[in-house]
Amino acid sequence: MIESACAKLGSVIVSFIKEAELIKLLDEGHIFYSMICRSTNLTYEKETSVSTIPVIKNPFGIIEKARSHFHDEFRKAESYLGGAKYYMRNSENNLAAHSLHQATEHTLRALLISLTSHYPYGHNLSRMLRYSLRLTTALNEIFPQGTDKEHELLVLLNKTYTHTRYRNDYVINDKDLNILLDRVTLFQSTALKVLEERLNSFCLLAENS
Repeated sequence: MIESACAKLGSVIVSFIKEAELIKLLDEGHIFYSMICRSTNLTYEKETSVSTIPVIKNPFGIIEKARSHFHDEFRKAESYLGGAKYYMRNSENNLAAHSLHQATEHTLRALLISLTSHYPYGHNLSRMLRYSLRLTTALNEIFPQGTDKEHELLVLLNKTYTHTRYRNDYVINDKDLNILLDRVTLFQSTALKVLEERLNSFCLLAENS
């Protein structure tokens, strides 16, 4: 309801978390919440029961755990990208497109799981891209939605998960497939940079906490 009401203002995703759970996550040094629960980000506070200056313990252990979670998922994304290239060489465009969808999905999952502990449900890339805005705008910039052509390109990629598996009318031409290959390749390299940037920021935050 809130997201729908704010739709005209831009992309809004609302999350709710219990106070006790938030305090627990801050105490554990949760990367995402430790970075956003700062006094400069606070817009409303009924009481002062939640500290907005997290004290981060064992930051290097937290960072290594995040990297491990990222690469567990990212290895799948890299394999799907390799599969897409193989299918393209063999003119299996639909299988290539499906693999590119999965390469994108698992790249997003890798970032969201490792940095926010959010395990996204389903296979909707558009929604997962919105979730990624909590971390960076860089991934959405690779799939901009400012023109009809760009919108159609993301729709073409997004629907491959179901249409290439359960329908016989999905068609993608070589030109669009090559564009998507370039985009997904850039998407993965950008995700790696985002991971390191956020981990470096977290490390600096820990040093000053």
